[in-house]
This record gives sequence, C-alpha cells and structure tokens, in this order.
Amino acid sequence: MTMATTIAAIRRILNDFPDEDTLAAAIAAAGTTTMTVTDITKHFKGKVFEFDDATGDVVLETAVNGTTSVVTIKRGHLGSTAAAHSNGAVMLDNPRYRYDQITQAVNTVLDADLFHEGLFELQEHQITSSATTDYYNSPAAGCLRFLDVYQKTSTMYEPRREAIWYSPYPTNVDTSLYASGKYFVINGNYGVAGTAIYYVTCAHAYEITTLSTAAQRIVELLACAYLLEWSEPRRLGGPNNQGDITVKPGQSVGTAAYYRGLAEELMVKERRKTSELFPSKRNFVRN
Repeated sequence: MTMATTIAAIRRILNDFPDEDTLAAAIAAAGTTTMTVTDITKHFKGKVFEFDDATGDVVLETAVNGTTSVVTIKRGHLGSTAAAHSNGAVMLDNPRYRYDQITQAVNTVLDADLFHEGLFELQEHQITSSATTDYYNSPAAGCLRFLDVYQKTSTMYEPRREAIWYSPYPTNVDTSLYASGKYFVINGNYGVAGTAIYYVTCAHAYEITTLSTAAQRIVELLACAYLLEWSEPRRLGGPNNQGDITVKPGQSVGTAAYYRGLAEELMVKERRKTSELFPSKRNFVRN
C-alpha cells in the first residue's frame, strides 16, 4: 500500500469527488508560476486547485487568460510544497479534504492507534545466544515487543520454548551501550551458549507500506473518523462559507462514530487472528 492509494480510498469512502481538470502542458519546476490547463472555463482568480499526483501541491490562481488557457498561480499555497508536474496531471477543484489533512489523519492512526489496539506487523528475527550475558541488543530498531522466543537445535524435532524466559518489552539505553538504543533480556538455552540461535517473533508498528489488507481497511475507517471529527469545529464556527452547508452541524460526529464502530469490529477480528499465531502466555524473570 502507498499513501496515494490510501488517500484515494478514503476519498471514495467520504464521497469526496471534487470537479477536476488536467494540465495541458507540464510544469517543469517547483518555481514555475504559470500553468496551461485543459478546460479554462473551470478556472478564475481566487480558485484553489490541488494536484492529485501524491505531491499534495496546492495552488491559488491569481490571474486567468481565457484566450491562451494560461493561469498564473501562487505556489506552495496553504503550506503545501510546490512541485513539478507532468503533462496531463489531474487537478482537484478545492477538495473537501486536502492531501495534507488526509495524510495527517492516516499518520495519526499509524502512530497513535494501531499498536496500542493490539494491531501490529509480525516480524521474525534471529539472535545468537551468548555465553556471558542474558542482555541482548534489540535485533531491529523497530522492535516494540517480543511475542515469542524459541529454539530448535539439531537434536529437536520441533521448536522448544518452555525453558526460555524473556522480557516482552525493551529497555531504552544509550546507543553507546547497545547499538539499537534498547535491549531485551533472554534467559535459558537449549543449545550451546554462544552458538545456539534464539528465534524471535516480534511486534513492529505498522507503516503505510507494510499494512495487511485488514489493517488497511481499519486505517481507512479510522482516518475517515478523524477527518469528520476535525472538520466539525470549523463547521460549527460558521459562517456557512467556512464549512460544508450540505451537512447539518453535529452530523459529522455521528458519522465518525459509525466509522469507528466499523473499525472496532474489524480490529476485534484482526486481533483474534494475530493472537493465534503466537503463544498467549509467557513468563518473565527479573535478573
């Protein structure tokens, strides 16, 4: 998944389908202050367009030439970052939710919601056991929780874990002590300390590119809820031209709750599926 495909899905859910136009010639550089458009009748001074090419570039039109179809534009409007665009690039006529707003909602879900709701990416790591210590550098900087630690030596028919204890959560330390900036404790060994391998099932926070199909749906629904909730104070503040007058004040809150309810149903199912992939109970021994 990418941020662009996620944003497109969220706009479909929220029926955010603004009018469109396309460039009739490329904008070669971020500093270019004019653009040639396909349908000049859709453009006039004061109009705001957002490029639908995953750049989030927003332009304010300051002058329009109806004869040449050339529009003079202010770059980096609304705090966006100006960018070059190819011929035929699609422009959205003042969408209800801008690219940066949707991106912020998606990142809020990824950073603040999923992991603490028990939704995460499962990754497998290998750690070589030590003959001198039970403290191990985190196998990856993204390790947030050890879910299972086990071993399988040449004499075993199946992986064993009963005699191994570990700390489920890392301890943060200076990187001069442990390269990743955090360590885990692992005690117990079925093989030869110093050569035997610990196999670790680890929880990592989801990123936009690592979302499972189910997690992708959850992100979309929760992001929709955030966008609706964030827009409500603006609508209530009025006047009418500051909000969507087709929606009654307060209605967005109820719609947001509906999307959160759908997301919660999916989260319950996804947590159940994830929990089936690793043992639910582990023991930790303090050293």
